[in-house]
Amino acid sequence: MVIKQKHLIEFQIYYLMVIFGLVQVFHIPTFFEYVLDANVLVLFMLALPKVINMITDKITSTFNIYVLLYMVVTVFVALARSVPAGQIVWAARNNYFYLIFFLFCCFTLKTNDVIRIMDNVCRFQAVNCVFVVYEHFILGKNQDFLGGMFGIEKGCNGALNIYLVIISAYSISRFSNKKISIASIAFILLSSVVIAALSELKFFYIELILIIALFLLFNRMSLKNLFVFIGALAVFFVAYRVLMHFDNDSLQMMLSSEKMSEYASNDYGTMRITRARAIEQINQWCFGSNKKLHLFGYGLGACEESKSFSWANSSFANVYKKTLYRSLSSSMLYLELGWTGLIAFSSIFIGIFTIIFKNKKYFAENKQLAIFSQIMCVLVMVNIWYNDCIRSSIAYLTYITLAGAIICIRDKYKKELLNNSNKNLKETTV
Repeated sequence: MVIKQKHLIEFQIYYLMVIFGLVQVFHIPTFFEYVLDANVLVLFMLALPKVINMITDKITSTFNIYVLLYMVVTVFVALARSVPAGQIVWAARNNYFYLIFFLFCCFTLKTNDVIRIMDNVCRFQAVNCVFVVYEHFILGKNQDFLGGMFGIEKGCNGALNIYLVIISAYSISRFSNKKISIASIAFILLSSVVIAALSELKFFYIELILIIALFLLFNRMSLKNLFVFIGALAVFFVAYRVLMHFDNDSLQMMLSSEKMSEYASNDYGTMRITRARAIEQINQWCFGSNKKLHLFGYGLGACEESKSFSWANSSFANVYKKTLYRSLSSSMLYLELGWTGLIAFSSIFIGIFTIIFKNKKYFAENKQLAIFSQIMCVLVMVNIWYNDCIRSSIAYLTYITLAGAIICIRDKYKKELLNNSNKNLKETTV
């Protein structure tokens, strides 16, 4: 049997869903985590001929060239600034494997492939619930150590948060098009709010409100969307009761803007990067008044760290790792690439959003994919400042959600060209 590129992409997503839980909970060798990297390299070699298609594509050529240039330029600048090659390689792995995966998804998958994969990703919530029950009630894990399918190491709930956001946004979008049942969306949303409470994912509740708000903003008001709104109110009531029972302190904090602000900016007397003050703290502790560093940072890879490979460790990490700067994508981007890199990277998601917005005519049959991808563009931008999940393995799942709408546009565009070509052929024959 010939293994197609789309099979490798699909394998990447499903393998991602379980491998970290199997390694951390059931102690299979850590080596198996790097199958994700190996699979991307194989995919890269098989899909390399499609680079020409990316550059000449009628719909996304400008965007694709921008992404490719962004990756190439940052690597060459780092080499010019004498950042050690090992650190650059590791930084490219932590940043650009996901972008490469995204580009190849856009030129390999069909719309039906994305829908099938995302439907299966939602089905994995049942597996996730089993992991959560085992980890919480048998192993006694909670808060930062409760990650469901994504393991039990500190910070694993960051990937869990992204997963819950994705399946919630996708289910709401699909339900509005009558593609899933009330029972299915109820299971996804109710299980997500309970899991978020057990894992102390306070921010998930804010993200859920944002998902509903964006969904209503990007949709015309209709009876179906009214049901979504009413259902959302019911979910928020359940979430309120769940938080009261499992995590009342977090509930009281979220109900106070003052406490929320303190939570996002308080370093508790330690030299620790915080979400609300990351740029200010980096300027104070690292960059000082050096405007060149403010603009361009230290260079790609200059602040990298690896638990597995000593050649990927930077001297910067040895000094500053206690600040937890690698826990936020915003702080890593700013440290290594400055404002220029932070803005350039954020522009990728603005570009995806713009492509979707400008090609609305191609979404007559799959409007939910357009809305879902647009919602995810906004949430990715938010999460750049909240966690590091756009630079960790869960990013493979994130990027396929962004690719979905672009794939739909390309499929419809090709179909339109084919129809026009057949029409012109018939007219010529007549």
